[in-house]
Amino acid sequence: MSKPTTALYKDAARLIQNAERIVFASHINPDGDTLGSACALAHLAKQAGKAVQLFCWDSVPEEYSFLVGSAGYRSKVSELTPADLLIVLDCSEPWRLGEEVEQLLQVAPRRLNIDHHAGGTPLGEVNLIDITAAAVGVLVHELLAELDWQIDLPAAEALYTAIDTDTGSFRYPNTDARCLRVVADLIESGLRPNKVAERLYESNRPQKYRLLGKALDTLELLHDGQLALLIVTEAMYAETGASVEDTAEIVDYARGISGVEVGAFLRQDGAEKVKLSLRSKDGVAVNDLVKPIGGGGHRCAAGATFTGTLAEARDWVVEAVGKALL
Repeated sequence: MSKPTTALYKDAARLIQNAERIVFASHINPDGDTLGSACALAHLAKQAGKAVQLFCWDSVPEEYSFLVGSAGYRSKVSELTPADLLIVLDCSEPWRLGEEVEQLLQVAPRRLNIDHHAGGTPLGEVNLIDITAAAVGVLVHELLAELDWQIDLPAAEALYTAIDTDTGSFRYPNTDARCLRVVADLIESGLRPNKVAERLYESNRPQKYRLLGKALDTLELLHDGQLALLIVTEAMYAETGASVEDTAEIVDYARGISGVEVGAFLRQDGAEKVKLSLRSKDGVAVNDLVKPIGGGGHRCAAGATFTGTLAEARDWVVEAVGKALL
């Protein structure tokens, strides 16, 4: 899919301008892009006189609690009031909106979908989708220009969070001139990137490091050192006092090893469920790897929920990555 046309941005802006009550929906297991994009757009919509509501089936991770309006997220559709427009951000498939997706899609008569994933299911009346965009935060920034809404500091911090997290702090191959131009504009709006980085990466609990230490002890290097695999079991939470939220960046330690092409992180989530996170250095399209088990994401960053034991999930990852490396 090519870059959206100017007409598509105009159509999206018109939907927003004509709505008085808007619900902004983020995907399950929310990351910085879905949250930052939603919080920025909702904040500025509220500034423009709109009645706004934020929805996410899962809770907002602690590291994103500084985002403007994030404390207002609701996790049940019954907590929402009827709206004129539902805006879905960074979500390529309906199921990624949570278990009440059918009810959520009925909360408003009109829908706008803003996304940058390949091969998804368009969810809106207007679908502002661009797979070349580094983050949905980039698309929201461009949409704000069409709306002629001034970006203030809280919105700039939220959009920067979206772009920073989806580019791996500008380390992933999706980092391009387009997203860096957006960052430059945000800095000119008063953004101080170091302050956002401090909230995102330098406000960790000690328990997170204790869990990381246990995860690093599980390190396996396979396929001639091209696959690095790390694991967290449920027992490790009790041993360290950590929580699921403390696992967010563990996969990056696997990817960061010299010679590794794919970093894999497996997080046990019950006896028969494992959360997989895969990161690559551009040689392997990890989003294609997880498609057969219902996963998704981007070429260099993808995830899935594996149904089975931890040992079975490990064997599946080793086999799938091995074939991709041939």
